Amino acid sequence: MEQKQTAPGRRRRVQATHREMTRTLLTDAAITVFAEKGYAQSTIDQIAAEAGTSRATFYLHFRTKADLLRDLLERASGAFTEPYTRLAASLRARDPDAVREWILEAMRGWIEVEDIMRPVYEAANASAETYRDIFPDDLPGIAEMSEALLEADIVANTEQAEIYTIILYSPLLHLFRKHLRGEPFDHEFAASAIANAWTDTIVGALHAR
Repeated sequence: MEQKQTAPGRRRRVQATHREMTRTLLTDAAITVFAEKGYAQSTIDQIAAEAGTSRATFYLHFRTKADLLRDLLERASGAFTEPYTRLAASLRARDPDAVREWILEAMRGWIEVEDIMRPVYEAANASAETYRDIFPDDLPGIAEMSEALLEADIVANTEQAEIYTIILYSPLLHLFRKHLRGEPFDHEFAASAIANAWTDTIVGALHAR
């Protein structure tokens, strides 16, 4: 027989839901304020006002403005990880056209997260300490690319996957940051050039095994 939830239990559940909703509201507000003013020029008071709450409420959820960045990264993570579920198949095909289409798909996803990721990189570029705090291990997408290389049987082990990931990932990271700065570039040409370079690198990796 299912036990009924006690009044204190229901109250704790409601409080936890309210805390989560408020934190989400503050994160939504931060994205809006950062997009309008830039990370450095934005203040906690502006974020709290945009959320319709107070500075005191902000501090119940975040210690500093920089603490928001982890929530932003979590919001954006799907745009980086989801396309990588299909990367192994593209790499396994050794087909530049298949890789090119994957790269273009990844680039299209950048538009969805540009307002989220721009303040993250602004903060990281301004402070080495913040960079280490935000990206303690890897940049978004690196672990997934390493897994794709292993899954496609292109590399023999994790160490090789990490090395080749650095080689393959670097041009995408450079272009993503270029996109965040609002600097235009030819997506079709870039995707074709990167796909050809990736294919050559993959063939070289296979021969090296």
